[in-house]
Amino acid sequence: MPTLSKSSPVLRLAVSVVLPLLAVSASAQTGASGEVVQLDPFQITAAEDGAYTAGEAHTGTIIAVSRDLIPFNTSVLTADLIKDLGIDNPSDLSEYLAGVSRGTNPSVSDEGGQPSLGFRVRGFASNPLYNGFQTGGRLFSPDNLGRVEASKGPNAVLYGQAPAGGVINFIPKAPRFTDHASLSAGAGTNAYRKASFDVGGPLKLDRLPGELAFRVGGSLLSYEREQIFFESETASAFSAATWRVNPRLSFDFRGEYTKLDVVPSRTPAFVSLGSGPNRVVDPYNRLRNDRNFSYNGPYSKNKTDNYLTTLHGTLHLSESLVLRVGGFASEQTQNSFLLSGPFGLGTTQRVTNARYQNNDTQRKTTAWKADLLWQTTLGDWKVDTLFGYEAHWEKSEGVSIQTPPNIVVDIPFTRRPLASDYQEPPPLSGFTELNSSGRSNLAWTNVRLTQFIKQGDERLTVMWGLARGEGETVANDRRLGQRASAGGEKTTYTVGATATVLDREAGALDKVILFANTSTSFNIQGGNAQDPSQFEGFTSVQALRDYARSVSPNAIAPQEGKGLELGVRTRWMDGKVDFTALYFDQTNKNIARNFFVRESNVPGTNSEIVIASFQLAGGEENSKGFEFAFDWRPIPELTFTSSAQFTDGKVKKNPEAPEEVGFGLVQSPERMVSVAARYDFAKGSRLNGLSFGFGLSHNSPTRIRPEIGDRYRVSDTYTHVRAHARYAFGRGEILHSIGVNVENVLDEEYTQEENFLSEPRLWRASYRLDF
Repeated sequence: MPTLSKSSPVLRLAVSVVLPLLAVSASAQTGASGEVVQLDPFQITAAEDGAYTAGEAHTGTIIAVSRDLIPFNTSVLTADLIKDLGIDNPSDLSEYLAGVSRGTNPSVSDEGGQPSLGFRVRGFASNPLYNGFQTGGRLFSPDNLGRVEASKGPNAVLYGQAPAGGVINFIPKAPRFTDHASLSAGAGTNAYRKASFDVGGPLKLDRLPGELAFRVGGSLLSYEREQIFFESETASAFSAATWRVNPRLSFDFRGEYTKLDVVPSRTPAFVSLGSGPNRVVDPYNRLRNDRNFSYNGPYSKNKTDNYLTTLHGTLHLSESLVLRVGGFASEQTQNSFLLSGPFGLGTTQRVTNARYQNNDTQRKTTAWKADLLWQTTLGDWKVDTLFGYEAHWEKSEGVSIQTPPNIVVDIPFTRRPLASDYQEPPPLSGFTELNSSGRSNLAWTNVRLTQFIKQGDERLTVMWGLARGEGETVANDRRLGQRASAGGEKTTYTVGATATVLDREAGALDKVILFANTSTSFNIQGGNAQDPSQFEGFTSVQALRDYARSVSPNAIAPQEGKGLELGVRTRWMDGKVDFTALYFDQTNKNIARNFFVRESNVPGTNSEIVIASFQLAGGEENSKGFEFAFDWRPIPELTFTSSAQFTDGKVKKNPEAPEEVGFGLVQSPERMVSVAARYDFAKGSRLNGLSFGFGLSHNSPTRIRPEIGDRYRVSDTYTHVRAHARYAFGRGEILHSIGVNVENVLDEEYTQEENFLSEPRLWRASYRLDF
C-alpha cells in the first residue's frame, strides 16, 4: 500500500469523515449504556433468498430497500455466484447482468492486459461505481466482492454525474463479528495458478469504546492466454473494518490494492477488414472466418498499481434522523511499453516502419458525499427523505514517447512471438519522438433531494427526486499545444412508483407488482471536438501533422440522457418462482466519440500510426427493448436464475458523420441471455457435500468499434458456458472443499463484442480450507 503522509488523500478522507461525526455524536449521545445498536439504513441487512438471488438492493435508492419496492429494474450478482463460476476477470461479470456488455471502447476492459474497467448498460458507456463512488474505471479484485448491483436507467439524481444507461455498483465484502479464516489454492490449464487467503472477526478494544470487526485478505493470480499471446500476474490485497463506537455511531472502511503485470500487453483480434487504404468498407465483403491481429511482441508490457479506499460514517441523530458521510480516494499509476506499427492481415507479414512506444499514466480521484435521511410517517404513509451533496475531483496525466519508425518486423501469424523475432528495444534515452503528453482535470458537484414514500402495507410506493449538478473538465494536450475546457449545469429528475395489484398467501399466482419510472441524467465530457473531414486531402504526412497541431480546440457540452421503464414483477407457486418483464426506452444526446487522425489519411500511405485523437461532438443514440428475469427455487437444494434482454439500439443523429445514422450501437448486442444454476445434495444423503452447476451467456453479433472507418467490424454470435463441481467435507469448525471449474465448455472460437478472440476450453482445480 502507498505510505500515508499529511497530504495523503486517504488521511484527509479519514479526518474529514471521522472527526466531525465523533464530535456530533459526543454532543448528541444520551441514554443508557446498554442501549441496543441501531441498524444502518444505508447498508444491506436482509438475508439472501437463495445462493444466487437477493431480496434487497442499495443501488438505485441509496438506502437498503426490498427489490419489490424499487421502481427501477435492478440486477444483483451474489458472492456465491461469482465464487462458484470462478470469475477472476471483472469484465466477465457482465455475462450475468441482463443488458450489460463488456467495454466502454475496445481498449478499456480488463482481461489482464488493460489498467481500466468499463461496461455498457443498455448500449451506453458506463464506468462502474465502487462502494457507491464513481471511480473512472479502476481495477479491483473479484475475490473481494460481496455483491454486484446494476440499476438501469439515468441515475443523476442519486449519483451526480451519471451515464444514461445506468450504473453498476461493485460492493466489497464487509467484515463479520464472528471469527472466520480461509485459505485456497488452484491450478489449471494455460499455466493458471492462484492462491488466496481471507481472515477476520471481532477485535477487543481496551482503550476505545464500542466494538470492532475486521477483515483482511489477498490473492496471487497468474495465467497465460494462448490465442492472444500474453501472460498476466495480479497481486491483490484488501481490508475492511467496522467500528460500532456506540449505539448511535458507526464507521465502515474498505481498502483495496491491485498490482498488475502483463507481458506482452494484450493482442486484439477482430474480423479482418484490411488496413490503410485497403480497408474493406463493404459489409457484404467481410472475411467472416479471417482474423486480424495487432501483434505487440514479447518486449511489450503493462504494469499497473491501483488502490481504492472508501470510508463511511453513520450517525443516528435521533430515531428518525440519520446522517451518513462518506469519502473516496483512489490512485492509479501505469506504465505500458509496446511495439506498434501497421500490423494486420491486410498488409504483408513484413513490416518495415514499426516503432517502440513507452506510456506513463497517473490518475487520482477523490470524492466525498453526505446524506441526511429523515424517516417519518404521515398518516398511513412512511416517508424517507434524503438530502444529499456530493463533490468529485479527478486528475489524469500521461506522457508517451516513441522511437523513430525504422524497426523491421516479420510477424508470426501462426505461433507465439519470440524475442528473436524482434529487434531489441533501445534504452528509454533512445525514445526521441513525443507521441502524446496531456493532463486533464474533472470536478463536479451535485445537490439532491429524494423521497421514497411507502403506504403502510407497502402496496404502493412512490419515489421522486430533483438534483442540481454542475461540473467542468479541462484537458491540456501538451504535444499539440492545445487546451480545451468544457462544462455545464443541469437540473435532473426522477419519478417512479410501484403498485401491488395482487398479494395472496395461496394460489398459483401469489403476487403481482406493477412499476414505472422516468428519469434524466447529464454527464460532463472532455475533449477537443473536430470534424473528421477536415483531416482529409493532404499530400504529405508532415503537412497533416502540422495542420493537426494548428486546429483551434472546441469544447463539448455535457451528454444528456432520458429514460422510461414500464414493468411487472410476479411471484408464483408460494414464492418459488419470480418473474420480471419490462419495456424500456432510453436516449443519450450529445455523444462524443474518439476518432483518430492516422498517417494513412494521406493517399498512398499505408502506415496506421496515430497522429492525433479528436472527438466527434453532437449526435444522439436510442436504446429500447424488453428485459426479463426468471428465478426458480423449487426445492432448497436447487437455485436457478436467468435474465435476458432484447434490444433495438440505433444511432439517431451524428451531424459530423451522417453515414453512421441507422447503425447499431457499439458493443451492445441486440440479444443477451444469461443463466446460472447450482444444485446442492441434501444433508443426510449419501452425496451430502457435493454440489455442481453451470453458467451460460449468449450474445448476438454487435458492432465492435466506434470509428467511422471501422464501422462494419462485427463480433460473432457466441454462447459461453462455464461448469463447476465441488465437494465439501470436514468436522467441527474445519471444512475442506475440492472443486473443478471448466470455462468455455463448448470449446467455441469467437470474437467477443469487446474485440478479442476467445480462448479454448480451460480447466481449473482448486482446494479451499475454512477454519
